[in-house]
Amino acid sequence: MEGLAEAYSKEIQELGGMIPAIESGFFQREITDSAFRYQSELEKHTRILVGVNEFKVDDEQEPDILRIDRSKEEGQAERVRAVRMRRDAGRWSKAMTLLGKGCALSRQPDALHPRRRPRLRYRRARSWANWCRSGGPTPSRQ
Repeated sequence: MEGLAEAYSKEIQELGGMIPAIESGFFQREITDSAFRYQSELEKHTRILVGVNEFKVDDEQEPDILRIDRSKEEGQAERVRAVRMRRDAGRWSKAMTLLGKGCALSRQPDALHPRRRPRLRYRRARSWANWCRSGGPTPSRQ
């Protein structure tokens, strides 16, 4: 590899440096020749490129696309609207504020300090229990 680099450098110097090499079309010829060699190697199978000239899949299948039934989508949207109507706006706002503070804390070096984790877990568990008591889904119905 080093020898090839030195050979190129020597050839460029023999042409009079970079500017004369560019003006004479040296680099353009090198790129064209390299592309031709590469394509020839692919066609002659002396260079193997998986999926292009070897190991091709003849019966390539189209991926399955997930299509959601419109009625299920509307049903889920209705359930979300119902939850939003039932929830306490003040408690929701406070929870979002706490969440924002938690995100801000996570950017600090001691954000995952072991003493902070139990409090966060307790608040999450208490919040979940309160939500379930107020008519939200239970963990088994998620």
